[in-house]
Amino acid sequence: MRSISCLLCVALALAGPAAWSAPGGHGGGHGQGEGNGAAHAGMGAADAASGKRVSDKLASDSRLSASLAAKLPPGADVQQAAAGFRNLGSFVAAVHVSSNLGIPFGELKDKMMSGDSLGQAIHALRPGVDADAAARQARSQARAQLAAR
Repeated sequence: MRSISCLLCVALALAGPAAWSAPGGHGGGHGQGEGNGAAHAGMGAADAASGKRVSDKLASDSRLSASLAAKLPPGADVQQAAAGFRNLGSFVAAVHVSSNLGIPFGELKDKMMSGDSLGQAIHALRPGVDADAAARQARSQARAQLAAR
């Protein structure tokens, strides 16, 4: 319980005042809180600190790139697909959501790049799906995949 509270505090601190001032005083609508931030996802925190772009990390890890390419549409460039993501973990989780739910990756990425969290993007593109559970599953898959590198 203590670690969950600490993680929540870190996530809120990194999210800034925008997360605290949403209507209703609880951070906003469906899927709020999982965001694209590295701290909450528990993965990729070093991405922001190192200054190394997600596409650079993928270029230097051919095994990970090949694994992710297999989940993207045929002919998709993994480095191009990763462009715009704040950290490697959020990109890998998005690839897993796309694969798990059959959501076209480009549509999911567009939603996330326009400010939606992973959960919000899932909810918008697959309203009948439990977006929070799908996002949790994808983040878990991403953490496992990144830990295995």
